[in-house]
Order: sequence, then structure tokens, then C-alpha cells
Amino acid sequence: MLRKLMFLSVSAAFFLVSCSSSEMSSDSSVNSPPSTTKEDASSTSGDPMDDDHDHDDHDHDGHDHGSARSGLAASGEGLGLVFEDTKWEASPVELRFSIVDVKDGDVFGELNDYLEVHTKTMHVAVVKHDLSEYYHVHPVLSDGVWVSEPLALSEGFYRVVADFKVKDRAQVALGVDVTVGKSPRMVMADLSREVRVSSVDGYSVSVVGSTQHESDQVLSFTISKDGVPVSSVEPYLGSNGHLVSYDSSSLLYTHMHPNSGIMNGTITFKAPPTEHGFSRYFLEVKLDGKVRLFTFVLENM
Repeated sequence: MLRKLMFLSVSAAFFLVSCSSSEMSSDSSVNSPPSTTKEDASSTSGDPMDDDHDHDDHDHDGHDHGSARSGLAASGEGLGLVFEDTKWEASPVELRFSIVDVKDGDVFGELNDYLEVHTKTMHVAVVKHDLSEYYHVHPVLSDGVWVSEPLALSEGFYRVVADFKVKDRAQVALGVDVTVGKSPRMVMADLSREVRVSSVDGYSVSVVGSTQHESDQVLSFTISKDGVPVSSVEPYLGSNGHLVSYDSSSLLYTHMHPNSGIMNGTITFKAPPTEHGFSRYFLEVKLDGKVRLFTFVLENM
């Protein structure tokens, strides 16, 4: 009954959201603002997702990049991301959205419609357009609507990316722009130099490697405390770490997972081809029972 009652309203809402998303530049945030890092950082991603191809967690060569890429549009793989509200005058902000079939407006409103990916059925990344705030949250499904925890977002424009997999569909990352504040200003990231070291709570992480426009590259992150490499990390969401990147101009989103375990304090990720310019990377690692967020800026060659 829910699906039939929501058909008209969902179809109309999806049209409006799609138009809004195409007119605004993108931004997102995951977990908590990187206020304790040494410097501002940035993350990057590869080419936009082509809806005519299968976008699961693996490349054709079998390597795992992590979640689906893109986050540049509100639809993909025949699915649509529809928000109840996209504007709030003040925080806290509670994200409420549905996933719909764009052909008939039906809502994917049952938990068994979704497949679990890295221990969760829905991953949501929220990033501010200037890449100064990032959050990674996991909404709960209730009566066909995904509802997030309250987020203390500052005034401005944000890109919200829903990263998930529905049965019999490829994994997708769908994005919508939202605003917070009575008169928010659009401010994009202005990155002009690399930041390869990030420090949080006594831990220091440095990154070695460069991203390329034409081919996959390996990025190595070395974690240390008091100058000594960390020997182990704790599993977080079924992985030894989560690396999310955003291109500074398009906010193209990529979610990556480590190639293997930690060796000599180092975790490696295979980064897909990137756009030219700078990108901000957000690395989440669980250390001493707490998820720590480290941020970096790399120039894409």
C-alpha cells in the first residue's frame, strides 16, 4: 500500500531533486569534521559512473576498489534517491530519504530489498562543498524511509551520497545537494598544494604515492604513534580501513578498501584513475577502540 500511495509524490519529488542536483555544485561530509588534523585535506575519485555498465565492488581485473563510484547524480541503475527535505535553516539536520524505481516510482521499502555491503545495508557520505566537513553515517530504514542520526552541520551547501546495493542491481552511489542555513553561500574547495601528513589524537599518518589521470595507482598510508609504526588496526565495518575521495571541482566520489592487511604500519589502497587537479582523501581507521579520521590532499597528475 505504501508503494502505491507514494507513487505520485515520489515521482514528482524525484523530478525536482534531479533538477536541483544538476544545477548545484556538489559537496559531502563523512563521520566527523577533520578539525584535529594538521592541515586541511582533500580527496579524489575517478571517472563518472556510466549507467550502461555494471558497477559492483570490483574492476574487470578482479581487484576491489570498494563501493560504487560517482555520487554525481540522483539516479543510476534505474534507481532514484528522493529526499523529504533538502533545505534546513539550522542544525541539527536529520536526513530522510527513500530509494525508488525511476520507471514506476515504487519504493524499495523493505530491508530485504537491500544487500549488506561491509556490514551495513546503507552507507551515507555527507561532505561540504568546500571539503571542510565529512561524515560517514548509516541510516535506519523505517516505513520505506531511511532516517539518519541528527548531524550538526554548519551553514552551507553539502553533497549527500547514498552508497548501497539493491537485489539484482549493481551497487550505486547516488548524490543529492542539500543546504543548511537561512542564506548559505556556495563555496567550493580551493586547493593549491598537497597535504601528505595528517595527525589525530597522537597518531600520525603519512601517504606515499601519486594518483594518475589514466591508470590505477597504489597509495600507501603509514600509521605511527610517537614515531613508532602501528602494528595492527581494528576491523571497522568489515575492513582494515575505509578511504573516500572527492575531486575538488566535480566532487566525484570514490570509496576504497585496503588491498590487504597492515604491514610495518602501512595500509595500501588501489586508487582508480582521477581527474586533473587536486583531490581530498578521508581515511577512517579504528585504533584503540575508536574510529579516527585522517585527511589528505593529493594532486592528480
